[in-house]
Formats: sequence, C-alpha cells, structure tokens
Amino acid sequence: MCTVDYCDHTGGCYYEEVICNDNSPLTYDLCNPETGCYYPPLPPCNDTNACTEDSRNPQTGICEYVNINCDDYDACTTDSCFPSTGCEYTDIICDDNNACTEDSCDKASGCVYTDKSAECQTDNKCQVDYCDPSIGCTYDFVICFVDACTYDTCTPETGCDGGQISCDDYDACTVDNFDSVSGCTHTPLYCDDYSQCTIDNCDSTKGCNFTIIGCDDKNACTFDSCDTLSGCINEQIDCNDNNTCTTD
Repeated sequence: MCTVDYCDHTGGCYYEEVICNDNSPLTYDLCNPETGCYYPPLPPCNDTNACTEDSRNPQTGICEYVNINCDDYDACTTDSCFPSTGCEYTDIICDDNNACTEDSCDKASGCVYTDKSAECQTDNKCQVDYCDPSIGCTYDFVICFVDACTYDTCTPETGCDGGQISCDDYDACTVDNFDSVSGCTHTPLYCDDYSQCTIDNCDSTKGCNFTIIGCDDKNACTFDSCDTLSGCINEQIDCNDNNTCTTD
C-alpha cells in the first residue's frame, strides 16, 4: 500500500513510492505497507521545567517554551518559580524595627507602618510620655526642682507644685537667708554696739544683749565713769576745800 504499482509495455513493472503528506507540521507522515498512509501526532513538548508553558507552534511544529507568569498580584508575597515545582509565593515580613509603629501588609500596596505613639499618652502630669523607636512607650518622671529654696512636689492630677521653704532655725543669734544653689544659710549675728562700756553677747532666744560693765574700782577717792570709746575712767577726786586751816 505504500507504492503505486503499474506496468509499461516497453519497460515492464514500475513501483512508485506513495508520498504520505497531510501538510500538518504537527504529525509524522508515515506509511504502513498493509494499510497505507497514517499520520500519528508528534509527542507533546516538555522541557521538564515547571516554570515554562510548553507548546508546539502550529505553523512550524517547533516546540516553544514560554516563561509562565507567577505574579499573584498580591503585594504581601514574594513571587518566585522553581523548575522542579513551579510558582511559589512566600509571605513578606513587614518589620521596620520601630517599636512605635504597627506593622501590617496591604495586598494592594504592600507593607504599612502605622504610628502608634499616641497609645503612650497618659493623664499623669508627673511624667513625660513618649515613644522610643527601640523599646516603645517610655515614661520619664518630671523634675519639679526650681531651686534649693523651694520644696517641690508633684501630683499626677495637677503636676508640679511647691513653695518657699522656711529657713528659720529659731536661733535669734543668726541671720537666716536663702541661697538658690545651696539652700538655707544661717549667718552668725554680729552683736557689737561699738561701745567699750558694754559686754556684747547673744542669746539664742532674745538675740543681741549688751550688758553695761561695772567701772567701780572700790576706791572712794576716785570718780568712776565710762567712755564709750575708751572704756572705764577712774578719775582722782580733788579733796581741796580751799581752807588753809585744814589738812586735805
């Protein structure tokens, strides 16, 4: 069946081969001596690569291998392809290493980092509330110090409060004052009346005391007095009665 047999009176028998051609590039053109022409299809194209789409060109019959598209149109996955398994989709990790943000992922836009610093705010007026990117919410105590001459306190509801401290040491022999750096000062009171006729001292309850000194020399022949600049004066009494008839 694969030849056309005929006989020519001049040349004898002839056997012309049958041309089997179905004009399709997708088949084999074959001939079976028993049944004649037949056209089995070419085998499927397979490059054993799961990352390609295999097909045979209907015009040329040549195998073509086109890379497949592994895009799942999800911004929250990393799309990849492995020849042995094909497309794989791995969830991305959205972490900006900032403790002050809420990390999430939007399928359309990808990673989203939402500021959550406001969650650190409290109603405690004795602390400063803020967010530290490395550790998150942080609360620092408010320092209410004004100077060394005030007592400084803080209440959560109202914040800093304070007033002037009392530097009174209840000692009448000191001058009490304030120093903004060192606090209370107590300077000894200077009890000097600049008189040589007194003894100057200080009583812690009453303050300066100026006691008149005694200039009595127990001598009836002197007149005793005191000068504020030089102190006691014991001046000899003049016993002359201006009478020549007496011994003075």
